[in-house]
Amino acid sequence: MVDLFKCLSSSDRAGIDRSLGSHVKDISSITATAFGFPHKVAAGTGSRSWREAYRSMLEGVLRDAEDALVSLPYDSIRSYTTNQSHFLDEIKEPSLVILDLASERNVLVDEQTKQISGMLGCANAVWGDPLMANVFDGPSEAFLEGFGPRPSRVAGAKVRQLLYAVYRATVTIVTHYYRPAQECREFEARRSLTSALNQLTGV
Repeated sequence: MVDLFKCLSSSDRAGIDRSLGSHVKDISSITATAFGFPHKVAAGTGSRSWREAYRSMLEGVLRDAEDALVSLPYDSIRSYTTNQSHFLDEIKEPSLVILDLASERNVLVDEQTKQISGMLGCANAVWGDPLMANVFDGPSEAFLEGFGPRPSRVAGAKVRQLLYAVYRATVTIVTHYYRPAQECREFEARRSLTSALNQLTGV
């Protein structure tokens, strides 16, 4: 979709965003009996709470970072996320979350109809809070229209989104060290991480 995106009108883009919001809503309606990565849930080793799953996921990334000697504010990440992790207990039901749907590379659009024809990157998923998907990081009004009632207006949801921003930024930074890519997003991720941590201190 990357090249096609440049040729889309604002109306076409809004239609795609609206459709994407509807698809994300449908995906999040699929539920499981436990929280965490799909392979763990399928094996019966998922977490009983979303707080437990999130902390396990984040700790796994941080340990990978420590093994690779990645420069990160480890103490701040662990402290600030732990202090606010009780907000994660607001999530009682594990929903299917595709984490990377915001990437234009993962949304296939038909050149003729200008409608979504498919989605990629679905392997990067988790059973948890729909708000963890990166599509909720600055979503368009059209996307929110397609998704439905705006959950981020709730105070707890805003804190959860900061926790997810910390996770996503940390994953991006660590991934760069293990699998360097031509398109480096490390600096942007570090800015996002700093911003999220600073906002968590004010909660």
